[in-house]
Amino acid sequence: MPKDTNLLAREIVRIATGEAEPELPKEPLSPIQEAARLMGKKGGVAGGKKRAQNMSYQQLSEAGQKAARARWSHIKQQRATTH
Repeated sequence: MPKDTNLLAREIVRIATGEAEPELPKEPLSPIQEAARLMGKKGGVAGGKKRAQNMSYQQLSEAGQKAARARWSHIKQQRATTH
């Protein structure tokens, strides 16, 4: 929830009119979950670079093309449904 009173009032109106869902407080993570989250985040950041170093130029190119298709596929789907 916003600390600014105007933004808070706006959020209350949005919740009351059904435009937005109320934010429920999140349960704190256990120490084990927090450690796993940090390890996963660290591995994800370093993992992509390591993976790219071990790939040939052809494999890297194919992976990049696949990622680009996945990244932009929703635009083709939107065009197909609107035209």
